[in-house]
Amino acid sequence: MSDGIYKEIVSSSFGKYKIKGSKFISYAYPVHSEKEIKDIIENIKRIESSARHHCYAYVLGAEKLIRVFND
Repeated sequence: MSDGIYKEIVSSSFGKYKIKGSKFISYAYPVHSEKEIKDIIENIKRIESSARHHCYAYVLGAEKLIRVFND
């Protein structure tokens, strides 16, 4: 499964991909709290208001115990 080693995001990033007529827009941010994450997600939903689907995932904490994904 996992070897317990995770890479950490150190600066924000943005990407766009188009595959078979579908457009995918990605954002990555360094974060430290669920409140911060919720604010970022709400902001992205405003920016990308025409998107049909908003997916996200995050891992928080020194022990990486908080793991959330939505698809």
